[in-house]
Amino acid sequence: MARFPKWEETRAIRRSLEEARDEKLLRVVATIDAMDERGCADALLDPLRSRLAMLRPFRPLRFERLLFFPLEPVIVAGPSWRPDSPNIPRHALPPLTRTVRNGLGDSAAEFDTLIAGHTSHDSATVARIGNKLWIRAAEVLADAPLPTGWADAGLRPSLYKPLAQAISTAWRWHTRLQAIGHRARNARSSQAAVATLIAGLGGEPSLTQAMMMALLLARLPQAASLIHNIIGGFGDGAEQAGLRNAVGRAVEGLTTQLESGLEAKIAATSLAESGQEVRRLVSLLDELYRRASMPERRAGVAELCQRLDAVCRTRFRVGLQDELLVPLQAQTNGVDGATQTQFEQAARNLRELETHAKRLSGAGFYDELLDAAAKTVQRLAAQGTLTLPRQVRLVEILSGTDAAMTVLDAAQV
Repeated sequence: MARFPKWEETRAIRRSLEEARDEKLLRVVATIDAMDERGCADALLDPLRSRLAMLRPFRPLRFERLLFFPLEPVIVAGPSWRPDSPNIPRHALPPLTRTVRNGLGDSAAEFDTLIAGHTSHDSATVARIGNKLWIRAAEVLADAPLPTGWADAGLRPSLYKPLAQAISTAWRWHTRLQAIGHRARNARSSQAAVATLIAGLGGEPSLTQAMMMALLLARLPQAASLIHNIIGGFGDGAEQAGLRNAVGRAVEGLTTQLESGLEAKIAATSLAESGQEVRRLVSLLDELYRRASMPERRAGVAELCQRLDAVCRTRFRVGLQDELLVPLQAQTNGVDGATQTQFEQAARNLRELETHAKRLSGAGFYDELLDAAAKTVQRLAAQGTLTLPRQVRLVEILSGTDAAMTVLDAAQV
């Protein structure tokens, strides 16, 4: 029977994995992914999740991974979890997964068939099949008894029902959270959707309220002020106090989750996705800082900002090399139209990342790298790799109109 491993039982194995080369680590991950019952083996990966995110392996879309996809913002490693937080300890996932599978009966195998051959990177498959699974899972978990293996995972029986209710509600309301995110650019529509969600939380248990607030803030950080305004006009004083307490717990829970996995959130994104993810995280950290109830929490969020700044710089530098400069320098003949389009898109993705990342520490670091990249483009153009129009377009995206005009003026001399 699977159980959460004790540190002394796994210390040597974890140390070996932490010291392993990337190739060996990826082979170990593939072996664990192939297991039907991952149990203790999966817990070995907890300290390595940031590193795995940097490697971005194409991990198979297993039932458990799909099941808890909507709840990723509130899942934390066991050592970071507190029973009063609106987070889910990772070692609770296996017994919860078994409960859902048992409740689904033969349908569980049908979901296995639908996701076979897909990976966690297949966002369309995750959304299409996940939306069906999450509704069914919510119905199962809402009334399911204590799972087999719950106590063996180191979890008190009294914790199960509140956590199961919160998770069930999160699955059931996932489409509402998605809709709020899609409406984010329309202030009036977004406000109405958030108000509807909060009204629906009025009679829910406190843990459910806090977890839903955390998921809402994780998806839409800029909604924090809106949430407080809506709560101010909702129900009586006791209901308002309960909802404000839920927001406070959500802030604490999100801070804990970021403390254990901030780097992974950027590392796991493609260059095309990284700009928007940085935008979301910068907004979230800003809200967490302003809502932090204690000075030490503010200091913790300030440290997270420094960590995010460092990982953004690394992501930018790696993206610039891997997706623009190295492929550009590898061109032995003139760049064709399709390849030029790829280079231009990479340059736009870099500029979007730079736009949001420079809010953390200013533009100097990024300006220097972008100017150097523009000079590399000009050098390669002089070697016949790029035509003048294509050179000018790349320089314009990387360094702006003035730099592009300088290239044009030099060509006309």
